Amino acid sequence: MADTQSPSSAAAGGMTLPLYALLPPALKQILLLVGLAAAVAAGVAMVLWSQGENYTPLYSGLADRDIGEITAQLDSANVPYEIDPATGSLLVPADRKYEVRMQLASSGLPRGAGFGIEEMPERSSFGQTPFMENALYVRAVETELARTIGSMQPVEMARVHLALPPQSVFLRQKREPSASVMLKLYSGRRLDDEQVQSVVHLVASSVPDLVPSRVTVVDQTGALLTAQSGDSTASLTSSQFDYRKQVEADYAQRIQSLVGSIVGADRVRASVSAEIDFTEVEQTRESFDPNVQMVRSEQTSEDTRRGDGMQGVPGALSNQPPEVAAPPAGANAATATEAVSTSRSQTRNFELDKTVSHTRAAVGWISRLSIGVLV
Repeated sequence: MADTQSPSSAAAGGMTLPLYALLPPALKQILLLVGLAAAVAAGVAMVLWSQGENYTPLYSGLADRDIGEITAQLDSANVPYEIDPATGSLLVPADRKYEVRMQLASSGLPRGAGFGIEEMPERSSFGQTPFMENALYVRAVETELARTIGSMQPVEMARVHLALPPQSVFLRQKREPSASVMLKLYSGRRLDDEQVQSVVHLVASSVPDLVPSRVTVVDQTGALLTAQSGDSTASLTSSQFDYRKQVEADYAQRIQSLVGSIVGADRVRASVSAEIDFTEVEQTRESFDPNVQMVRSEQTSEDTRRGDGMQGVPGALSNQPPEVAAPPAGANAATATEAVSTSRSQTRNFELDKTVSHTRAAVGWISRLSIGVLV
């Protein structure tokens, strides 16, 4: 006897018939056409979306004033753009990014947070005080330095602060200028010591009387990138460590190249440990040769006096002129004998052979090498 189940018993057992199977054939065809049309429309939409314009940030870290001027320039040039609601970045089509940048650069955009030297004539006014003129000049120099430092690859944004004291004619009141640089680096990027020193010397060379030791560089995390003035020993130790590693690597490479040419480059390993003496020795020596003498100067003085000098005891009687006695009759006048006084002095200076030598020993000579070779 065959078992039969009604639709109600099938639904009760959890085996319901599909709704599509209960529809009439005409309605089934209509639903099939609607589904097919929806699938075609979705595919077309996906293709159009994939072929649509991809927007990318035009600049990063734009000031609000620059965004307003750039959007006005884009509207006049009929360039589409968008504002990212999450970050506030200005987005333009990716295929026109560099074209838009060149157009904006021809108009002097973006101007940045400050103003450069080119805007100094526009900001000067009649009756401006010397203080304001100097403040505008310092601000313009800071902006120019920030633009130059910001063009480095690891740097996203830079700010420069200059402390330029007024010049004084008194040496005791003279104060040295100083500068501080704040760098915002790209994510995952860092500056090595050479790049930090290049930033320091760039700023010091751009400001009169500014020495590199008066320039401070920090990053966005507040980390000090320049060594402090009192930490010269630490910076010297770091350079010594790098020099020692370079010497060890050079000797190890030379040993591997020499032995590797015999046993094979992949069958030899070398390790070198160097002890380097970084002691600084300066010596100044003066030597004289007594056998070599040269006359440097000679002075001769000779004094001769003729005639009677004043004689007698000082007083009123000796100051009176003597009486002239009449010569004897019939006698010729005798010639008076004159007294002669002569003095002579001579001074002669000799120059000795003098040699002054200043010797400074080379720093970083190798005192010991420990070499290990594995073949």
